[in-house]
Amino acid sequence: MEYNGKEVLSAWKKFVNENILDATHLRPEIARSWLRCKEYGLDPWSSNFDKADEITLAARRKRYHKLMKAAEPVLQYLVTLFNCNASLADSEGFVFELLTPLSVYSRTLGTYVVERYTGDGNLPLALIEQKPMRVDGFEHYRAVSQNYSGVSAPVEMPDMRYFLNINDPFLSLPPEALDICVAAGRLWKELYLADRQTLFSHLASATFFDPILRIAQLAVIVVDQDGMILTANEAGKLVVSGYESYHYAGQSLAEYLKDRSVLCTLLNTSQSAEGPIEVSFKGNRRRKRLDLHLLRSRTIQLQNGISHHLLIFDLPDDAPQTAEPPVLGRHQDTS
Repeated sequence: MEYNGKEVLSAWKKFVNENILDATHLRPEIARSWLRCKEYGLDPWSSNFDKADEITLAARRKRYHKLMKAAEPVLQYLVTLFNCNASLADSEGFVFELLTPLSVYSRTLGTYVVERYTGDGNLPLALIEQKPMRVDGFEHYRAVSQNYSGVSAPVEMPDMRYFLNINDPFLSLPPEALDICVAAGRLWKELYLADRQTLFSHLASATFFDPILRIAQLAVIVVDQDGMILTANEAGKLVVSGYESYHYAGQSLAEYLKDRSVLCTLLNTSQSAEGPIEVSFKGNRRRKRLDLHLLRSRTIQLQNGISHHLLIFDLPDDAPQTAEPPVLGRHQDTS
């Protein structure tokens, strides 16, 4: 069932104020959760959250050190893709790792995010339903959480089931967020189960992360520290088409830019840059020059000492749907 904020809000008001559950526009999982929240005596208007249990957090981070290390590059990719929070929780709903682009955000790290105390949400419902879950806006039982959008995916590890979570406290996550979360969980598991040699083999190529990039609707281009293209999703290939005909990291992003000198700006633009930056890409036989906005830029350091620089662009509505290589020369030194 597609989320309709107006209809869900109407159902929530009727349930909270009149104790009438109109499930016409509610997913069954949400309806069941609201009933449980009321049975718990949970106040829908409460705004309190548990403070972090620093002792338990330190103990579990020590216990889950290898899990966190394996998840680190995956979480960094997710934070860059969505510009919001990415976290890990264990089978008890205890959040032991959280990466965020926000300067201050500690609401869930070191706490139990379970339905009885926090109300429904992506993680509490994933714990109960034992399947990937998404919860948006007014589907949250507690009003304080109704500006949130979140997804969670269970990840079966040898010792227990863990949960990978993506939460945006301000905006609705894009439709593909849950699929990306599930794919990211698989990559996390691959990295965790890999021996040292296999781990470095996985991380030797940015194409390891293609399963999450290909689902993203924004244009994503991954380059190395010199601006050589490592991989791109389908939307990204619209502007760097033909790079795959070169060997890995064999073609520079500069070859696709109208102004080659912009590459230096792209590589040195931080995640916290204020506002989008307009970037002009060369045209080809099918389309004119393409002007995109750089939405996010982030350098990710991997365990093998390699760094990936992620560039996230929007695409205009009139962008072509298929890629055609522009007329390019071989890579030239951009230094």
